[in-house]
Amino acid sequence: MADVRRIAERSLELLARDCPWHWDRLGRALAGQRLEIRIDGGGFALVAERGEPRIIAQTTAPTAVLRTERGVLRELIQGERSLLRAIEDDSLDVRGAVPDLLALSDCLLIYVAGALRSPEHLELLDELRGTGS
Repeated sequence: MADVRRIAERSLELLARDCPWHWDRLGRALAGQRLEIRIDGGGFALVAERGEPRIIAQTTAPTAVLRTERGVLRELIQGERSLLRAIEDDSLDVRGAVPDLLALSDCLLIYVAGALRSPEHLELLDELRGTGS
């Protein structure tokens, strides 16, 4: 199975190249945030360094934490499950103070809006599904 962290790093590269406006907005939305993302027990953090979105191995004192499994992530990306439903049925666990969770929500919306405009993101989705190269 494809490494989710590597896919996330490649996705940010594509966002910077294909949708610089969204990439800049994501960097601004991440200011002061340290978002820990845990998938199938492994994880990484999404932060802004010098105003640029970055994936790092881990962070101390995350401002928000998102935990889920690869299958749930695929369902969310493919629109087979809503974010609210995943939170309600505990297949997506999000933790943090309300302002930090709102920042996480903003970051997700900005990211998805940009990713939808980048054709190569479809290849990354195939990798995440396990059908890509």
